[in-house]
Amino acid sequence: MFTINGTTLIKYHSSDDTVIVVPEHITAIADYAFYYCDNITKVVLPKGLTSIGKYAFHECDNLEEINLPDSITYIGESAFTLCKNLETLTIPREMNYIGSNTFSCMSSLKSVYIHENVTYIAPNPFHGNHKKFTVYCKKGSYAMEMAKKYRYKRKYI
Repeated sequence: MFTINGTTLIKYHSSDDTVIVVPEHITAIADYAFYYCDNITKVVLPKGLTSIGKYAFHECDNLEEINLPDSITYIGESAFTLCKNLETLTIPREMNYIGSNTFSCMSSLKSVYIHENVTYIAPNPFHGNHKKFTVYCKKGSYAMEMAKKYRYKRKYI
């Protein structure tokens, strides 16, 4: 089901499974690891995961649920682009950077929770989401400034 090198999940070999549980010893998901796996509806990530590579979950059309553990410090460019059924995202507490187009073209996106630890957000991280979603963030945070800049709806937590 997986190609693994040490603690890095290199590739998921598509099957009929809709719920994927990533092994507990995995700390990194490689670029393109789940690219275009449109059968997946739920992914359970291990608590010690620290990075998700670029395009890792790109075009996982039916993905509805994924936990992003607070241990994640890096999510690559376009990692969740075109995950059309994800409705809610909680940016991990340890992340301080959100890359360009990381969460773009997610047509069902309704809520994004961004912690105050995020100190840099690249241009257009939510490009193509038609501003239908709400950013939940702390007043005075970098996330609040980004939400204002792109005219996203926002609520303060």
